[in-house]
Amino acid sequence: MVTASATNSVARPVLKIRKYQAKDHGDVKRTFGEGIYEHIPNGIKLGLRSPKVLAYLGVAFVWGYQYSIYLAITALGLAIGLQALTVYLCYELYRRDHLNKDMADEELKFWTTPPNVFLVATSEEADNKVLGCISYRVINPTTVEMHRLSVDSSLRGL
Repeated sequence: MVTASATNSVARPVLKIRKYQAKDHGDVKRTFGEGIYEHIPNGIKLGLRSPKVLAYLGVAFVWGYQYSIYLAITALGLAIGLQALTVYLCYELYRRDHLNKDMADEELKFWTTPPNVFLVATSEEADNKVLGCISYRVINPTTVEMHRLSVDSSLRGL
C-alpha cells in the first residue's frame, strides 16, 4: 500500500496500486480525459512564450496599428484567441483520438499485453474508484517508458 505524506492538512486516502481490470474502464477513461483538459491552460501560456507565436502576435498588432490603435488591439485579441483555440483543438483531438482508439476496448489489450503494464490506484475511502492510472512499457530491466499517466483532479497536488 502507498500512503501520502502528512505534511498537508487535507485528508488523504490510502491508495492501493493494482493491475488494471475491465471494471476500471469507465473510471480510467474519465480520469485520462479530465487530465488532458487540465493541460490546456498551461499549453496556452507556454505557446504565448514561444518566439514564433510572439512574432505572429506582433505581426497582427503591427498590421492593425497601420490603421488605428483600436484595430491593433482587436487584431492582437483575435490572434491570441486563435492561438488559444488552436491549443484547445490540439488537446481535444489528442484526447478523442486516444479514447476512441487505443483506450476504446474495455480490456485495454494494447496497454495490458506485455511488455506493457497498466496499473491503477484505488482507495476504499473512495469506494474503490480509480483515482489514478499509469501504463508503461518495459524497455529493459532498468528502463521503462511511461504512457497514460493521469491522476483524479480532486487529488492533484497531494
